[in-house]
Amino acid sequence: MKHVYQKSISEILNKLLTLVDTDHEADVLAQIKSKQTMAVKTLIDSLGPEKSEEHNLNASTIILDMFEVKDFYNLILSKENLTRIVDFSLAGMQESTKYSKCSSLTVLNQVVLSNIERQKKKEKKTDDDKDEPSGFGDDDMIVQ
Repeated sequence: MKHVYQKSISEILNKLLTLVDTDHEADVLAQIKSKQTMAVKTLIDSLGPEKSEEHNLNASTIILDMFEVKDFYNLILSKENLTRIVDFSLAGMQESTKYSKCSSLTVLNQVVLSNIERQKKKEKKTDDDKDEPSGFGDDDMIVQ
């Protein structure tokens, strides 16, 4: 995690994090989930202005790839992590760098696009099955 600024290290980290295998015992799986949570938090922190351009770009690439995995999607959209991404995105130019803003805005854009896609799927599902109640989940409300 300390060397995410190096492209080859970030590619290996990306593969390790997005490799989903649930054939582990419960205690090992809990440890893996704990490490993944820590990794997501660290990657989001790597979008900050105090990190180098390479940190920002490589972290945003890994986070964007994580959107494909539902567990990571929910983790990225937790209130704490989403607030951090928005803070980096909306920081003034005196307190930020263009690379930090660009990387965090890219992630934020993906959050918005993903939310729009989820809403479209929910609306389509609701149209297909009128008996199910419609509404927003907690994560959807946070994003909105």
